[in-house]
Amino acid sequence: MNIQFLCPFTNTRTDEYGGSITNRLRFPLRVLDSIRSAVGTDFTVLVKMNVTDALPRMFDTSLPDVLETARALETHGADALVLSGGTVSRSGFGMLLGDVPLWDMVQATPSWPKKAALLCFGWAYVPSTPYREAFFRGYARAVLKAVTSIPVCLLGGVSNRSTIEGALEEGFAFVQMARSCAVEPMGMRPVHMEVLIVAFGMILSGH
Repeated sequence: MNIQFLCPFTNTRTDEYGGSITNRLRFPLRVLDSIRSAVGTDFTVLVKMNVTDALPRMFDTSLPDVLETARALETHGADALVLSGGTVSRSGFGMLLGDVPLWDMVQATPSWPKKAALLCFGWAYVPSTPYREAFFRGYARAVLKAVTSIPVCLLGGVSNRSTIEGALEEGFAFVQMARSCAVEPMGMRPVHMEVLIVAFGMILSGH
């Protein structure tokens, strides 16, 4: 819901909660303020926010609005920012880059009319987007520079050791991995251990 308030495409309100980024931020900041008030200052509150809604540029949240959102969340007491993206209800698999399992989706769809529609038009509703490593890194770097006192997490296409080490060296406090761990959980274990050792070494050396 908070993302829907922030995205200008989904937030079409004309009252104090819609329009400018200041207005679109009003509800998410009220939520964060309420959480912080309830849990106190000694409880960690991470905020997951979009750096892109994966919509056409004219509908997407602009980078200046993303940066203002990050700074506002920092000011209102977020302990860390986890940078994500996509608007699944509007952009299909916008965040899940790579080949779309269209045939599997057709088989899992219960009704025959929907199967036929998905088979004929699924390519347009959930188009394939070429996969690239660390696909949110460009946006995330801008957010990392915009905030001054809270950790920032990089996610999205983080699947190898060099990307993780590079993110830590750039100043990201941590990374988040999902598909690589799900697809190859045992194969990723050595990478996890190596990265933990590198991260621990950076902490000891004051980086």
